[in-house]
Amino acid sequence: MIRPRQTCSACHFFVRTAGLDTGPVPLAVSETYREQAKSLNFSWVSKRDTLMCSHGVWDEGFNFDVRDRAKVIGETDRRDFCFFWKHRPGMFVPPAKVLQEREARYREARKERHLTLWGLWIAALALAANVWLTVAARLNLWPFCP
Repeated sequence: MIRPRQTCSACHFFVRTAGLDTGPVPLAVSETYREQAKSLNFSWVSKRDTLMCSHGVWDEGFNFDVRDRAKVIGETDRRDFCFFWKHRPGMFVPPAKVLQEREARYREARKERHLTLWGLWIAALALAANVWLTVAARLNLWPFCP
């Protein structure tokens, strides 16, 4: 089976919380553990830890069946419907959220610019056709013009 590339194990917002005596503490998932998660190996997760999406898409601490861990983290394709953002080692989660939002806004603006350019091209072609038909009608160059 070919696994999708945009899974939680490759996402920057894939974190674990260590259950300490003072309460849960969010921790980054190391590169080694991410590679193991990509291979659907979660033996590195201790009984006191929980895995989660820091955007809150899923969390093992809330209504989560640990048997679904491999499916949720390593097999579900998060392309085009989630907060997926490729993992950047060494970057903290809060600035990554800001940069991911900025990148999403840029992508949407780019789509809108493309649509605007297409509209301008269509309008320019319609204007050119109108000018050509008007000139052709005045000079009797086009037999279908009244």
